[in-house]
Amino acid sequence: MRLVFLLPGYSTSPVGGYAIVYEYANYLCTIPNVEVLIVHDGLRLVGPRRPGPRRILSLLRGSVEYRLGRMGAKSFKPWARWDPRVKIESSLRALNKYQLGFKDVVVATSVETAKTAATIVLNHGCTGWYFLQHVETWSLGSTYLDETLHYPLHKVAVAPWIRDYCVRIGESCEVVLNAVGTNGFPLGRHDSERRFVSTLLSPGIPLKRTDLGIKVLNILATRDYPATAFGTGPRPRDLDQRVQYKRKPTHKELVSLYQHSRVFFCMSQSEGFGLTPAEATLCGSAIVSTNNGGVEAYAESFAKFTGQPNVERTVSAIVELMQNPAEANLRAKRGRRVLLSYPPEAAAKKFADTVLGVHAFRG
Repeated sequence: MRLVFLLPGYSTSPVGGYAIVYEYANYLCTIPNVEVLIVHDGLRLVGPRRPGPRRILSLLRGSVEYRLGRMGAKSFKPWARWDPRVKIESSLRALNKYQLGFKDVVVATSVETAKTAATIVLNHGCTGWYFLQHVETWSLGSTYLDETLHYPLHKVAVAPWIRDYCVRIGESCEVVLNAVGTNGFPLGRHDSERRFVSTLLSPGIPLKRTDLGIKVLNILATRDYPATAFGTGPRPRDLDQRVQYKRKPTHKELVSLYQHSRVFFCMSQSEGFGLTPAEATLCGSAIVSTNNGGVEAYAESFAKFTGQPNVERTVSAIVELMQNPAEANLRAKRGRRVLLSYPPEAAAKKFADTVLGVHAFRG
């Protein structure tokens, strides 16, 4: 049998949602008689509207950089690591040669790929799945999202709050929590070097509330708390010059940033599953977070939550932990134990059992 993941184009920089798909693909290809295929194509998807000029340029850039990387160009080396057994395609047209049928599984990975997956299921008789990593209302709207959730696709979500959303509109949904690889995020030392407050800034995503995150960092800078931030874009103009900023950090640089952070904070209004705070936790940072669903999915026993995005409450919670290193250390170690109890292999196995289990029952 074949299992096909549909992704809305190729991402030229690391993205948590893509990384999870790649991890699951690498696991699934080790199962006997399962052939795994990943299709990166954002131009030929079936949906309510065609991509705009900026989106098309982004997709074309991603396609070109991907091809150059696969040809060996060092500057465009793919950030993802795929098992050699995983087949990679850059066009939906390539599916024609695989002659998909009743024995195969197609997985939509976003609201943009859902209708395409449903169309393939209806035309070829495959088993269909909708892998929900967020309630994606920002790109195509809530009305269209809800329409896709009623497609003839089984649903599996990365957090309970996403499942609950499905249930509220009359759709059943399984849950497979994400997990973070501990080998790549070692615990740092808890000493005088762990003195920073850090966060991720994502200006292009309104739900991340980067505007409020910058206000928090600027207030901390005026109070002489060492602060640092990172992101994929250029340094925000309104970020206080005393706040360090790293654009597109390497994995080594990111781990170092986490290991020097006493507190990592998350200002998101909504998170599918908060991967970045989980990475920081593994490296020894205490977490301050909004109640955004995604971080609560795993951190209720160790993070300090602040309710809805609020600058004053967040600053207060951060300062409390910065002034109490022992409590910060205790929370961080408790969090690391929680995350270590659920490794990526367990998440991948549960995902495989969920998706292939339904397929086996159908067959």
